[in-house]
Amino acid sequence: MAQVLFLLTIFIVIILILNFLRHRISREIQIISLLLFKNVYPGVIFYSLFFLPGIIIHELSHFLMASLLGVQTGNIVIFPAEIKPGNTRMGSVESAQSDPIRESLIGFAPFIIGVIVIFITGFLQLSLNLWQNIILLYLLFSVVNTMFVSKEDTRSWWGFLILGFLICMVVYLFNLNTLFIKYLSDILQFLNALNRIFWLILLLDFSGFVFLYLFKKILQNLTGFKVELKN
Repeated sequence: MAQVLFLLTIFIVIILILNFLRHRISREIQIISLLLFKNVYPGVIFYSLFFLPGIIIHELSHFLMASLLGVQTGNIVIFPAEIKPGNTRMGSVESAQSDPIRESLIGFAPFIIGVIVIFITGFLQLSLNLWQNIILLYLLFSVVNTMFVSKEDTRSWWGFLILGFLICMVVYLFNLNTLFIKYLSDILQFLNALNRIFWLILLLDFSGFVFLYLFKKILQNLTGFKVELKN
């Protein structure tokens, strides 16, 4: 049990750092776009195209979860409808208002589906050639950087806590912890594999952020302009 808690803690810390770097990378690209083109539009379009596979999976996750839960859906937007400095929200899915638990599941769907895709894709890398591995690594990079929930997705986050509480109650009342212990080794293997993949993406994100930051500094020195984006 202690090992599971330790690995979960590591996983949460990596997620928080990745989410921070994701925002910083988006902002650095927008600042570079302003320095080069006097407009954030080219930078946002570049960001959207580069992370397109992950954005598509993110929005489809919302759509599929809403459909499975019987919540009516509307338009699916892949590219941002409104482009403005500092905006890091790419796409969106229209869905009807429902109860807090279903809204929470719809909001967290990209994270849930993202973890599943990442785990499966990570295992596929073991048996592929170099170029196939590079493509899969790009897919992993794209999915990880777009699986995080937005502020709109967390509007009913407390419903998710209620669901978690109910699950814990069921485990306690029906003494299902023995089932957890039975599959403990599989759970540890899953968390270890997931953390290894996320460590790799964290390294790529950090390298990308450093490159963009240094490139921004070079452009600022060459142009004599310093650009800041409002939060």
